[in-house]
Amino acid sequence: MLIFNKKCFISSLIIVFLSQLCQAQIGDDLVSTGSNSWIFHTPDDGRTTLYISPKINGEWNWGTMSVESNGTLHTLGLETRNLITLRYLQILPFNENSSSLYLYKPNNTYHRLYNDNTNFGIYNSLTNTSPLVIDLQDRIGIGTASPTERLAVNGNIRAKEIKVEAANWPDYVFRKDYELKPLSELDAYIKEHGHLPDMPKAAEAEKEGVSLGEMNKLLLKKVEELTLYIIDLQNQIDTLNRN
Repeated sequence: MLIFNKKCFISSLIIVFLSQLCQAQIGDDLVSTGSNSWIFHTPDDGRTTLYISPKINGEWNWGTMSVESNGTLHTLGLETRNLITLRYLQILPFNENSSSLYLYKPNNTYHRLYNDNTNFGIYNSLTNTSPLVIDLQDRIGIGTASPTERLAVNGNIRAKEIKVEAANWPDYVFRKDYELKPLSELDAYIKEHGHLPDMPKAAEAEKEGVSLGEMNKLLLKKVEELTLYIIDLQNQIDTLNRN
């Protein structure tokens, strides 16, 4: 956690100790030594609450850190805008536009969880990138800060299996009423357009990408059409051989 460019490290052992202290020594104060003193104060009105405040310019600056009887920990630091709860973690904005949670490594690099008016994401200080972003439309970007699809990945994906939902599977090619182009028409089309019918142009595929499910259907359709052409040619060969 980074608050006003200062790192704050809290261990569970210290939290347990302070929780015990605030309930057992109501009305007592514990003041740390040194020029940057902190006071640990429990009120004497029966509340089981612990207040922690730093001394700034010789005066106690009363932010509020309270350990409640239900075991939660609320910290407001130097301003009442910053809130942490152990049962769930929440940080109110440092400013009107964003809030952040810093998670440090021993080498002083960190990952930062941030939430602003545009995105929620994870920032890596070592690479100076945001490897994960979720925008206001709940679109998820991995390796990209500007996802345009429900899930956008700028990089390779490795998986054991990917299942794509499909409809209108092209077995209709084998129906008797399916009109298969004569090879002469197919030849003329290829010479004019430079690709098979129904298939996208190379420039379009390279610019826009291709839909995996749709492309699989198109490829299967062409394989089935090719099968029909081969069967027809074989029938013609068999007829010639018989004659």
